[in-house]
Amino acid sequence: MRRLVIVGAIVLGLGYVIGIPLFLGDDGSSLPSRADAVVALSGSDRTLPEAQALVQQGLAPVLVVSAEQSQRSKERAAYCRSKPKQVVCVNADPFTTSSESQVIAQVANNRRWTTLVVVTPDYESLRIE
Repeated sequence: MRRLVIVGAIVLGLGYVIGIPLFLGDDGSSLPSRADAVVALSGSDRTLPEAQALVQQGLAPVLVVSAEQSQRSKERAAYCRSKPKQVVCVNADPFTTSSESQVIAQVANNRRWTTLVVVTPDYESLRIE
């Protein structure tokens, strides 16, 4: 029994030592070299500026902005009303993560996009992958 406990502790320790850096060590290098569009999900004031920066850096020619119909985010609403070139604004109804992803999938399918980069709030990142 003692040997089993020692072996179990060693396995758990190795899993921790190897697994934590792999899990937390993502430095963003998983981005493709090119995408059809960058999607800014709602839920954070940071996703839109980060998505705009990726488009400006040439990652994709189109920016998709998920804008809430309730217009809690005045910045997004104003941005979508200004109708900038190469920007597609979408409104999910009802406004849930699931509906948001379905609307974006429809747009991608209609435009025959195959590669999207999704900029999401930190708390959504594990759910969206």
